[in-house]
Amino acid sequence: MRNFRNLAEQIIEFESGVTVIVGDNNQGKTNLLEAVFCAASGKSIVGERIADLVRHNADSGVFALEVIGDTGVPIRIYREFDRRGTRAPVSDGQRVSQRDVCNDIDVVYWSADIIRSFQESADYRRDLLDQISIKSDPTYEKLIRSYSRALSQRNAALKSGSA
Repeated sequence: MRNFRNLAEQIIEFESGVTVIVGDNNQGKTNLLEAVFCAASGKSIVGERIADLVRHNADSGVFALEVIGDTGVPIRIYREFDRRGTRAPVSDGQRVSQRDVCNDIDVVYWSADIIRSFQESADYRRDLLDQISIKSDPTYEKLIRSYSRALSQRNAALKSGSA
């Protein structure tokens, strides 16, 4: 990545498996994770415009991401951004749609705020987990709708006394 938030230029290679990133405050740990998310999703974690994330005193920046897919074939995404916004992603020299990128790379970002939200009520946690599961597996949404219909029918039957 180049010129993203407080990161001038960084090339970071992660090994397969779990990676733990540690360091002092304000050193760029969250910015690094957000850069990976922005490269894959085309949007900011916190809803800011990517154009607003260009490093101070820079005009433009770049995200480049290479992920080894399940088939062992590398998926490469290159995305430029500047003060006006972000360009269409490029994969292996060809412009691709954001939908294609999202089909190839599944990026989930869990911040401390999301983790803290699990301290909320059981209903809130269930809703949050459902939302996350739907993003990870679209067939889960169909299952949830079917379950919700069955639950509504059961509750209606209980109220009417026919159950």
